[in-house]
Amino acid sequence: MTISLEQIAEFTSQLEGSVHRLARHFEPPRFVDVNGFPQFRHAHRNDLLLSFLKCIRAVSALNASVVLLRNGFVQEVGAQCRCIDEFCEDVFFLATPLGTDGSYSVEQSRLVEEFFQEEFPGNPGPLMQSQPRARVPRDKVRAGIARIQGMPINPSDANQLYRVLGRTFSGYVHGAYVHIMEMYSGPTLDRCRFFTSGMSGTPRIPQFTECLANYAYKVAAAAEIVARRCEDNEIKTELEVERVRFEETTGVGAGDAEDNLKKAKKRQ
Repeated sequence: MTISLEQIAEFTSQLEGSVHRLARHFEPPRFVDVNGFPQFRHAHRNDLLLSFLKCIRAVSALNASVVLLRNGFVQEVGAQCRCIDEFCEDVFFLATPLGTDGSYSVEQSRLVEEFFQEEFPGNPGPLMQSQPRARVPRDKVRAGIARIQGMPINPSDANQLYRVLGRTFSGYVHGAYVHIMEMYSGPTLDRCRFFTSGMSGTPRIPQFTECLANYAYKVAAAAEIVARRCEDNEIKTELEVERVRFEETTGVGAGDAEDNLKKAKKRQ
């Protein structure tokens, strides 16, 4: 089934509207002084606010990806997809408490605390130093997601799949050799030719269109989690209806995830 960029753009627009309406569950941020500069900040910060803001950022990344892909910039879309991975992983990771007593685990609590930490402490100046951050390693986040009950893929395969996807798309962020060479079109008479003004008209465009459709679906799943946690059945149902329609028109997300993974293993 062929997927068009217009289908992704329309789905993203619908998703954007739903995510914006989730803001009604959070107290608006206030203009406050942060190290001598006026900034917007929330007075009440928690894990649910983190998850909502990650969805906001993910929708922005989707919109940016649509613009980039329309102009053929597939390498840059790959970098945006890597960002979306982390945004959605954080939402999935915080969806269910993983502590032994039904509360958040140490890693979950640390992720929330680190997210709201200011970058620069104290008074502003030319030699300001950023605060050290106790980041939760991505492997810990992915392992935690794999342990969540109800995941469509068994924990071992889920963890491996997250790791492979993360490493693959990290190459677009860091400029890995194999990813840069995807831009090479072959030698010309006087020089080597790289696509540095987009790759429109190449097979990369349909490849990344399908890829971006999967990431739009992933953001929708993350937004549904936030709507459920906000106990907003109206928006949750709205997101589910649009997601199912996207499945039916594009084929993205259709079928049993465990079964699809087994078929992929057999093809290796």
